[in-house]
Order: sequence, then structure tokens, then C-alpha cells
Amino acid sequence: MSIEKLKKFLISSLIISLAVILSKICVFKLPNGGSVNLSMIPIVLCSLLFGNKLGILSGLIYSVIKIVLNINLLPIVNIYKYFTIFILDYIFPYIVLGFTNMINKKTNNIKLSVFIVIFLRFLSHFTSGIVIWSEYIENLNSNVDILVYSLIYNCSYLIPEAIIVILFFSNFYSILLKVFLVQ
Repeated sequence: MSIEKLKKFLISSLIISLAVILSKICVFKLPNGGSVNLSMIPIVLCSLLFGNKLGILSGLIYSVIKIVLNINLLPIVNIYKYFTIFILDYIFPYIVLGFTNMINKKTNNIKLSVFIVIFLRFLSHFTSGIVIWSEYIENLNSNVDILVYSLIYNCSYLIPEAIIVILFFSNFYSILLKVFLVQ
């Protein structure tokens, strides 16, 4: 392995560690998962600095750590639903952040690129809300439409988080590139 690749892997490891730490510092946390924190910033940064492969790998590693540290399991006995939770609430939402670099190369607009990956993350959580949480809502004898519930629940933490992340990269992206990519 070349020194340059090793340097990228080491920085990526530190970035993933930072994401884990930032995930514990919440503005607010919802009862069934989801919180407003800054953990997306390091994963998006890794993608922007080192490309899709390391961005996706960082998102995957972060999601596995998140599963181990934070899994929020319902009293569901169906193994398919657990698998769906793992994929839609943990694995995919963070892997998709690794595509920021690819989207940014096509759009050449950091705000739009970050918005797109966060929107894809939202779609994953929204779908999980419909597939998984509908059974849970029905058990509460609630008259709430599951589409409305999933939309409101997931927007309540992802919109504030998206605003924070987009503002962060709008203001600091060029500085971060200079700091991390100095030769």
C-alpha cells in the first residue's frame, strides 16, 4: 500500500471516529430512532475529499458501528423486518452519503449535492417508516395515516440536520479542502 493510500485510510478512520462522537452529541433525539446531530458532516466530507469508494466505505463502517452502538429494535419476531430495519434505517442511509463526491462532480454545486444525498437518506428512512413502523403504529390503535406519520417523523429530524449540514458545507467546504488536501 502506498503512503498516499495509507494516509487516506488513516484520515478516513479519524473521520469515521469523529462521526461516531458527533452522533452522541444530539440537539434532540426522537424515541424510535433519529436525532439532530452533526454525524453526517464527516461522512460527506470523506466522500468529498477522497471520492466515492472511501466515502461509501466510510458510510458502511459508520453504519455498522451505529448498529452495534445504537440499534433500536422493536418487539418484532419477523426476521425479514429486522433485515429491513438494518438495510433501510442503518446501512443504506449512510452509504448513500458516500455518493456526495460523484453528485458534486456532476452538479458542481455543493449545496445541491449535499441536499440530494440527504434526500436519498430521507427516502430510505421514510420507506422504513412505512414498511416497518406501520405495524407498530397499528398496534397503538392510532388513527394516523402511516404515510403522514413517516413523513412527519423523519422530516422532524432530517430537515434540521439537512439545514445544518448544507450551511456547514456552504461556508466551510473550500477551507476544508485546503486543510485536508494540502500536499
